Amino acid sequence: ILILLGEAGSGKTTTLRHYFNECLTNLNPGTPRARIPVFIKLKRFKEHKSESPEKTLSNIILTTINNKLDDSSQITIDEVSLSNDFSFLFDGLDEITDYESYNLAIEQLQDLLSKIRNEEGSKVIISCRSRDYHDIFSQYYSYELNELEDFQIKNYLNDFLKIDIDKIFEEQFEQSNKVLVMAR
Repeated sequence: ILILLGEAGSGKTTTLRHYFNECLTNLNPGTPRARIPVFIKLKRFKEHKSESPEKTLSNIILTTINNKLDDSSQITIDEVSLSNDFSFLFDGLDEITDYESYNLAIEQLQDLLSKIRNEEGSKVIISCRSRDYHDIFSQYYSYELNELEDFQIKNYLNDFLKIDIDKIFEEQFEQSNKVLVMAR
């Protein structure tokens, strides 16, 4: 269980998406205890709250999973072993802007984490802006992302775009510091 912290634009979502893609790439369904990664945008918490407030997080998890399945493969929450079947990547705790929803989300996340924290191999990452965190999950490890250096931005763009980013960087980016600020 890890809490991923950083300021706006520091790469929290990008890091979670990268980890999600790595998990999918390395997923081998034949492997015992293979965990399926589930990427959950917590800003959707409020829209699911009205259905059943006490089960909002479960509803989001189930909806996220079932959206990837065809109709004949849909599952119910009773069919899911939360700790053994999945790795959860909860993105943007700070993006829940409604105070009541935010507190409900924290309560339900704490409940989920208390159920699975002693499970061997359970994987959960929650991202949140540093300034909005307030040590909510202080019993778990937290990691703060630092601002990216110019060479890190270049390397990421080069790997992502598969082009000669050095040439573009020299011609375009260095002329406009705004792009560097935005990339950070």
